[in-house]
Amino acid sequence: MSGDTSYYAVVMHTVSSGPGGLIRRRALPQGGFTDEAYTRSGTWKPTDDVVRWRTRGDADLSLVLISEDEAEALRAWFGDRAGRPPLIGGRSLARVWSVVLSGPVPIDALIDRLDLLPHGSPADPGERDPAFRVLRNDESARHWLAVHRAGDDRWVVALEFLGAPPAEQTVRRVRGLVVAAAAELGFAAGDEGFFPAESSAMRPSMPRRPAPRRVLTLSYGGPLDPARLVALQDRLALGERDGQLDDEEETDFGERYLPNDGTFRARLWLARDDVERWTAGVTVEGGLPTAERVDRWRKEIAAAAAEAGLTPAGEWRTPSLPSEAPLPSEASLPGRPEPRPAGPVDRPVHQDYGVVLSGALTRTALDLVRDRLGLSRRGRLDDDWDEEFGVRALRDAPEAPMLLRLYRKSPQEWLIALTHQGEPPASALLEELRREIRAAAAEAGLTVERELGSR
Repeated sequence: MSGDTSYYAVVMHTVSSGPGGLIRRRALPQGGFTDEAYTRSGTWKPTDDVVRWRTRGDADLSLVLISEDEAEALRAWFGDRAGRPPLIGGRSLARVWSVVLSGPVPIDALIDRLDLLPHGSPADPGERDPAFRVLRNDESARHWLAVHRAGDDRWVVALEFLGAPPAEQTVRRVRGLVVAAAAELGFAAGDEGFFPAESSAMRPSMPRRPAPRRVLTLSYGGPLDPARLVALQDRLALGERDGQLDDEEETDFGERYLPNDGTFRARLWLARDDVERWTAGVTVEGGLPTAERVDRWRKEIAAAAAEAGLTPAGEWRTPSLPSEAPLPSEASLPGRPEPRPAGPVDRPVHQDYGVVLSGALTRTALDLVRDRLGLSRRGRLDDDWDEEFGVRALRDAPEAPMLLRLYRKSPQEWLIALTHQGEPPASALLEELRREIRAAAAEAGLTVERELGSR
């Protein structure tokens, strides 16, 4: 890899013709990394997809390690999408075997011993995916051995795949090579895992929560002007409306969390695929919603799209959803507790106001902004995985919170956002916050790029 730059192919299980995107990660002269997505116009634009995938999971994409040559081939394929793509799409990344290695052995020694391809800056503590080796890459599968950093002097070596899983003899052979190399180099082998080949949603270095799954996707054709877009967002009660219609590379145009029964967490979102192509869908974490509930979500989205003048262009939903079971009689539930009152998980989150700021922040300037706005101190500037850098509860009611948050969208871009559930903020409060944010930004040397109006 040239210049400490690494590449990821963005593979979506709902797009079968090949990868849906390309991301590069560049080391910065001052330290840290910046992530950029390749755009339709042939330029690179800052993205948070790597951070989102690593920290929160994303049902819509998998990030697959690729070489610089493969990245160039993928850029060429994006030009006309003719012929066979450099790697397959339409699958989620899965893992069939892994082992944890620990010990003060230079990572370069493991890379050389296993004949791996360096990915980015292997010796940099901030490099999470320092090496890989492709074992198979054809129209039905991609298999590769990857190394993921799990901490200081701690690594996860994993056999991962897209499409058809590796054969049992391949798994045994790869395991034998890795275990032998680890023993030879002085690594201590720890936890080892074998995963069912049909497990298709496991993501590396993400044991903290189940991978989200998309359960419903509705595609629509037709243009939207600003007024009709806002009407559609209002009809669907979407928050997080950072997307700008006049930015041709912008794809995300709002989301909200849906009421649930405690067994799953569902997110409704709106995205732009092209100038006159829109997609709305629902992803879930945890269990699966019932088919009847998905039907209700579908009707809500379809009604909102029809009001906005959009034309249906396609529909997809996950098969084998459970059906709603008949409710038991009251007599069969002695001592049944009263239904709990609606809490935050049952109410949509609205973003009432936001400010996008540009400029780099030193630790001193960051603390100045947080102190000026009364924000708590979260995140580390030298950790490029950290996104949230402060929060302040303007209304600390568990059933209807109102929060002011500071986010880092890229090394040179920041977002301060006001969100609420329940009763919206008063106009006087919004105006007061607007003045405070502008004053804090000026003191810290940040430039106000744009304001995101009341939702």
